[in-house]
Amino acid sequence: MKPLLQLKISMVSVPKYAGENKMEKKITLKTKGMHCASCEKLIEGTLSEIDGVRYAKSSRLEDKTEIVYDEGKVKLETIRAALIELGYTLG
Repeated sequence: MKPLLQLKISMVSVPKYAGENKMEKKITLKTKGMHCASCEKLIEGTLSEIDGVRYAKSSRLEDKTEIVYDEGKVKLETIRAALIELGYTLG
């Protein structure tokens, strides 16, 4: 007998949200100037190299970058400066 319904389940890695560390903060920055997937990866890679940034995800379609960072290790201005140095405009 064949099963009536077959389900495919895939596991997706989801970062834990800030909260474990009370100094962690989640922000979304309006990031203009991304044109392709390489722009997204450049931003994510650059921000992830900054000590204190735990997670960064960019979307060129939504013109935004989501970031989880430790306020005790890195200042928001440092993150903003890194994006501006890459040539992106923040709104």
